[in-house]
Amino acid sequence: RCGCFQIKRSHEMGSLGGHVLPGSFFIFYGCWWVFISFWLQLTTSKSRKACSSSHTNSSISYAHFKRDIQLGRLTYIPQPFCIHIPFEPLLKIILSFIGVMVETFLSAGDGKIVAQAYVIYEEDGSFRSLSKLQHITMYSGFLLSGVVDLIGLVLRLPKNTTKLFFCLAFLVEGILFMFHADGRGDLNHRLHILLTYAIFSGVIFSGLRMLQTGNILINSGLGFSIILQGTWFIQVGVTLFGEQPWNEDDHKNISFIIACFTWHISSIMVTMFIFYIFLMACIRGSVKYRSKVRKRGIRFSWPILNNNQDNGEKDQLIEVEKEMEDLTRKITKETVT
Repeated sequence: RCGCFQIKRSHEMGSLGGHVLPGSFFIFYGCWWVFISFWLQLTTSKSRKACSSSHTNSSISYAHFKRDIQLGRLTYIPQPFCIHIPFEPLLKIILSFIGVMVETFLSAGDGKIVAQAYVIYEEDGSFRSLSKLQHITMYSGFLLSGVVDLIGLVLRLPKNTTKLFFCLAFLVEGILFMFHADGRGDLNHRLHILLTYAIFSGVIFSGLRMLQTGNILINSGLGFSIILQGTWFIQVGVTLFGEQPWNEDDHKNISFIIACFTWHISSIMVTMFIFYIFLMACIRGSVKYRSKVRKRGIRFSWPILNNNQDNGEKDQLIEVEKEMEDLTRKITKETVT
């Protein structure tokens, strides 16, 4: 078909699923980075003073993370729950391993997904389409970064070693996709060039984290770049391998896709800004609530950070707090009498 769309397209160069899978991985991983970066910023002592100057020793502080886990030596920011479990390294390893397995043993063609092991060579000895190989290499870079993160928790590696491997994962991905669309249509090439912009922004932010680990702009910027990679991966898949693939030779499509990239950037930034305000309001509300409870003489603790307590202990704590509240009321009445 002429114009904006063309009906028929070979699946040798890739598939919609081959782009949605890594896109979903990056979106989920980027959202995690944004959340954990904002939480770090809003629960440090400096930020808590703006929320409540009279309660600088709030248990929602990240100070104990910095002391006990040495935030500066880690690639990742420890989560505010189950702090003894390396959630992010395990997340990188599991999702990357799934990606490698899917690309290696599943194949998409003619609208179907079949179990078929990936083979690099054709029967005549020539190379097959290497899109799958490049995707496997991309996943392997992040898998390696997750493994090094776990090793860094056991062994004392040189400073910034884990951060260097994380930066290397983005660098490998950027190099792969910089040349991923060589010899293809103009639209295909432009889509992947825009993808490399998002990837190399991740290289820059992950590299800057070697200098300043706790900087909110650097950490949230890294989360932004990861989400942008994810949304653009899906955009590439829908554009090239959707139900109605776009005509790669139409210059109007190329102009539109550039504008679409800026819409992705703006949408992600606005969403992050709204989420930051929402999270700040939740934390401020929590601090004010805890302040009111303390004024009544009740000992209050944040359940999400009490990782050493099981459900039974938490129930006992609630009962103790109720008893303390009743006791405080009795003492107050006797004093008045």
